[in-house]
Amino acid sequence: MPTIREIEDKIIIAIQGTGDFGLVASLALVAKPIKTTEISSAFVYFEKDILQGEKTRPVYKNYFVVVAEYYLGKSEIDTYFAIDSLRDSLQGKTLGLTDITPFICDSRTITGFEEGIIQYSLVFTTNTYLPIPTGWRR
Repeated sequence: MPTIREIEDKIIIAIQGTGDFGLVASLALVAKPIKTTEISSAFVYFEKDILQGEKTRPVYKNYFVVVAEYYLGKSEIDTYFAIDSLRDSLQGKTLGLTDITPFICDSRTITGFEEGIIQYSLVFTTNTYLPIPTGWRR
């Protein structure tokens, strides 16, 4: 089963592959700039997981959030195209990871607009399957 860090790293690589963002980083590892004024940016973080089942092996639904920011005065790319591209970079994919289900984009929400900077949050979910614990009984 992949770790949160491994999943997040694969998400970052997939988003970087779109070429739509000058900065793609984990919020757990990088201090987010107060304002993204020079380049469009995407920040990834693990939000939560919820136990979904445990009959044969534990299954958790994991929530990862991507916060995309664009400075409308400097961005060469259409904002809607970019959030569609971001969604498509993960939607229906496992990114080469095992013991997870394909990512699903659960929501895309505008979360900020100030001084020409527009911000969207995209929530992606995947199920992860943990190994069967030794002596597993419930």
